[in-house]
Amino acid sequence: MCHAGPMGPTYEQAEKLENEKRFEEAAKLWEEIRETERAIAAYRRAGSGERAAQLLEREGRRPEAAGMWASVGQHARAAGLYESAHAYNHAARAYLNANMREKAAVMCEKGDDLENA
Repeated sequence: MCHAGPMGPTYEQAEKLENEKRFEEAAKLWEEIRETERAIAAYRRAGSGERAAQLLEREGRRPEAAGMWASVGQHARAAGLYESAHAYNHAARAYLNANMREKAAVMCEKGDDLENA
């Protein structure tokens, strides 16, 4: 049996919550026992894209975090992450979705995608 600590949550508890489709609660337990990948997946299934994006960002997974931020309508935040990951064409699209045309044009130039500027 895998325990996080003598009184802490267990893998079994988190899995039970997932099996019961209680994804938000399961995600919190996964996070407590430092199973970040499982927590991210559970937050996604719970529809908590913001929290999943925060964890992805904390883990340094900028392009994935950016995609998650974009999926919850946080296009400017997504664009900044794409830009910092040098994914300029993705950044340009996200800036356009955030109605930040000048920044989008700069990203198009950086990405050698001048026809979209």
